Amino acid sequence: MDPARKLPIVEDNPGDPRLIIEMLHDSGSGIVAESFDTLAAAVDRLAVADVVEAMVSHRPYRPALGIDAALAEIERGVGRLYDAEVSRVCVALFREDHFQLST
Repeated sequence: MDPARKLPIVEDNPGDPRLIIEMLHDSGSGIVAESFDTLAAAVDRLAVADVVEAMVSHRPYRPALGIDAALAEIERGVGRLYDAEVSRVCVALFREDHFQLST
């Protein structure tokens, strides 16, 4: 699919990682300029969510590290490794709104 045709789909479903991955692994036609900001914002959200999920999940080589360790990692990387606004919202979601991941 032409990346220009993907933009409305991504705007309607900004949190759908399948769309982000599809755009990143396009068939070679490239990503159109209008879609870059949408894609970048989605990638910022996905990066923070991936770190949190990875750290709170058990891995065969280590036990789950827990939400406190995950949020500390996000706070350490604010503005450097992770988007500042996305990080702020993520930390507030867990600490202030008491969001819990399902296990």
